[in-house]
Amino acid sequence: KRHPRALSQLEAAMPELSSDQRQSIARAMWNNLGRTFAEGLLLDRLQAEPQRISVEDETIVERVWAQDGTNRGAILASMHSANWEVFGVPIAERGYHVAGLYQAVQNPLIENYLLGQRQQLFRAGMISKGSHAMKRIVRLLRSGDAVAMLVDQRQAGRGVAVPFFGHDAPSTPLPATLALRTGARLVLGRCKRVGPVRFSIELKELDVATTGDHEADVARITSAIHAQFEAWIRERPQEWMWAHRRWSREVLRP
Repeated sequence: KRHPRALSQLEAAMPELSSDQRQSIARAMWNNLGRTFAEGLLLDRLQAEPQRISVEDETIVERVWAQDGTNRGAILASMHSANWEVFGVPIAERGYHVAGLYQAVQNPLIENYLLGQRQQLFRAGMISKGSHAMKRIVRLLRSGDAVAMLVDQRQAGRGVAVPFFGHDAPSTPLPATLALRTGARLVLGRCKRVGPVRFSIELKELDVATTGDHEADVARITSAIHAQFEAWIRERPQEWMWAHRRWSREVLRP
């Protein structure tokens, strides 16, 4: 059932594509996800070979972790592109103090294994989504540390509806809310697959200046995040996770 959903979302997002083009993208997406799953089990080996992951925007990295008194914490907001798990490798290699926000897996054996792999990369620890996560994240940001999170999936209930490929998409307001509340930098990132188990990470810092209207600022920043995600996905659609239901059922049938 996930394959028809991926095709349906591709059709709604990029109706200019032919049926054959959508099938090709969907098949390439499954190929990428299979590779990502296998690579996720070998994060320790990737950490031992950091040359496999390059960072395109070192000036942003230097600005975020500046040692000149301008460091004010950072929110690293990324999406499910290529292998999103490898973001932690260059972070760990440079010795940066970053926490990873994640969704716990129900199977305790898988949860313990993945957590053990990820904890090697995120020196500030792993934070499971839940009622106590916000306080810990705010404390880390205000102390000048960084928090990494994936923010491209559908946020039901308390999400903010923002344009995404021409349709309103319920999206998490968390990155915008945290940036406005703490004054931390907001940096977007994507991973690109550039060869056999080789990746490039692209970063972009967003302006989070406040206008005094908190609700409007959250909507503006969240829209800007997803506008950048959309532009990136259009460049490399086969590397994004189309099988996850991103829009409401009113927009898409499957």
